[in-house]
Amino acid sequence: MEKVLAVIKKRGVKILIIAVIAVGVGTGGYYIYKQYSTSNKVVSTVKFDMSKVQKTNLAVTVQATGTIAGVDQVNLYSTNSGVVEGMNYEEGSTIEKGAVFCTINNDKQGQETETAQNSLSQKKLDLEKLEKQLDDVYIKAPIDGKVKSVFVASGDDIASVKPAYGGMAIITTGENDELEVAIPFPSSGKVKEVHISAGDSIKKGQTMFKLDDSDTINSIKSKKIEIQQAQSDLNYKLQTAADSTIVSPISGIISGLNIKNGDVTPDDKAMVTVIDISKMKVIVPVDELDIDKIQIGQKTKISVQNIKDKTYEGVVEKISQSGKTSDSVTTFDVTVSIDNPERLKIGMNADVTIEVENKENVLAVPLEAITEKNGKKYVMVQDSAGNVNSKTRQPSSSSSKSSQTAKNNTQLSGNKPSTPGKLVEVQTGLKNQTMIEITSGLTENQTVMVQLPESSSSNKTNTQRGGGGMMGGPPMGR
Repeated sequence: MEKVLAVIKKRGVKILIIAVIAVGVGTGGYYIYKQYSTSNKVVSTVKFDMSKVQKTNLAVTVQATGTIAGVDQVNLYSTNSGVVEGMNYEEGSTIEKGAVFCTINNDKQGQETETAQNSLSQKKLDLEKLEKQLDDVYIKAPIDGKVKSVFVASGDDIASVKPAYGGMAIITTGENDELEVAIPFPSSGKVKEVHISAGDSIKKGQTMFKLDDSDTINSIKSKKIEIQQAQSDLNYKLQTAADSTIVSPISGIISGLNIKNGDVTPDDKAMVTVIDISKMKVIVPVDELDIDKIQIGQKTKISVQNIKDKTYEGVVEKISQSGKTSDSVTTFDVTVSIDNPERLKIGMNADVTIEVENKENVLAVPLEAITEKNGKKYVMVQDSAGNVNSKTRQPSSSSSKSSQTAKNNTQLSGNKPSTPGKLVEVQTGLKNQTMIEITSGLTENQTVMVQLPESSSSNKTNTQRGGGGMMGGPPMGR
């Protein structure tokens, strides 16, 4: 019996030792679990930077990107059909104002021009003949003398009286009037006026008769109209021939070359575009939210990525009244001129900054310094001790010790101990992407606090999850 009790006694000690160990392990595991579950908390810290209230020039801008283009450009067309000849340019080469770009060869056109010229010349000859006939209606005395006889009267038809008489009249000359000269009939016509009578003395060149000139006058009028029409036709042919010589009206560079020597002229498209590179512009799309700020005449700054050492200036010259919509975003094209566009090339991408409003020598603070509350605006101003109210925010805990730790864990950028600053109401004016004007509430050189981007950290104690599932500890990983 004593042996049995001794064995039980020894086993009891072992059981007790095992129980103590189990309790210890369980308690330790639970402690580790609690440490893990309570220490892995996120601490969010608000930090501030200090900024002086300063006077500055405040500008509001609108930024956009566009493509550089020429201000002046012309498309060269050919109104004539023919073969292109004498074209000595290639894409990108320079052409001067008045220089011949090419000629258009058309043999038929040359023949038509020659025919029109000949027709005009013939009509002019016909007019000369009619005008000479107009002179012939006046029948004049060939010599000095005396009128012996007159055989026609006003209204007589030459064709009717001509067979009966040897002339229209007879003039005598000489000392005794012994020499007689007959005045011959014209080929046709009617006698309109008779200016002599028998017995009259007459001088050489004096008008004796006038024939009816109405038909001749009508013929002259008709011929002059024909000459005008022929001249117009010739002018058209000559202009068409002149259009066969294609001349550039401006100086510039060759762009969009669509032909080569030997090609037949295109009917519906330009042969080439000439772009004046002495004046350039950039067209930028401006968002509909900003377009109302843009006005003609506003100054701009223009930069090109490939030209890093130079910034160009320009002016808003044109604002499109029609928008373009893509992916539910509407933009309006704004045309900006470029001053002195040296080194720039057509087609380059340019970043344009349009100055839409500007104020000089105004008090301003960083935009992030402004706090809004109940419709009013405030800034945090440094107190007399040089500190500011800056708190480290920490999630709430049931432990009063943890709460006290959070209160003590306040900080100021620069590791200064913090004491409360003060919020000051301000009135604001113009603002841009980074700064805002202060119209009242602050004075120059006051220090305001600018909240920095919020940072967060996890207090992860280097704790193993449950110690591998020892006895007595709470379940881990749940």
